[in-house]
Amino acid sequence: MRRRKGSAIRRIIGVTIVVAILVEAWVIFAPRIDERLNYLTRRSLNAVQYFRTSGRTVRDAVNARYRNARWTAYHRDYLTETYVRCDALDVGGGTSRDGLDRDLAF
Repeated sequence: MRRRKGSAIRRIIGVTIVVAILVEAWVIFAPRIDERLNYLTRRSLNAVQYFRTSGRTVRDAVNARYRNARWTAYHRDYLTETYVRCDALDVGGGTSRDGLDRDLAF
């Protein structure tokens, strides 16, 4: 028995639609999944903390100047858009957000 051309085309269209839906779901949910699994975020966090500037790592520079440094890494809209944030207290007990941005600019 011969298959009809129309049914093959419908299958191809159906498979294309399913694949498009799966790709869109991946784009939407992958950043949140990675934040839970901590794979790309951990890699980005390590890359920033262990980047060497002025003969020492960024992590060491922050720890030498600030206290109670809390590092976080997260995605915004895309899986490849990762942000690393460090919140710490300066020696006076104030937040260091402005100071970190200014002091560690390179």
